[in-house]
Amino acid sequence: MSILNKEELRRQIKEGKGINIEDILDEFKGMLQEVYQTASEVELTDHLGYNKNNKSDNPNYRNRYNKKD
Repeated sequence: MSILNKEELRRQIKEGKGINIEDILDEFKGMLQEVYQTASEVELTDHLGYNKNNKSDNPNYRNRYNKKD
């Protein structure tokens, strides 16, 4: 249930349900976290030149580890 959705918000107000700022902030934080995660993944993919879970010719590819010299 998204309280940031206009229709959902209208429905809750009509039903007399209280909407508090903490609920709105929690919803916003969740949205912001999704945006930040997606942006980070896109930036990493662009930097490395291949998608997550794809192998690379580089032996030290994403989601793996090797001993460093």
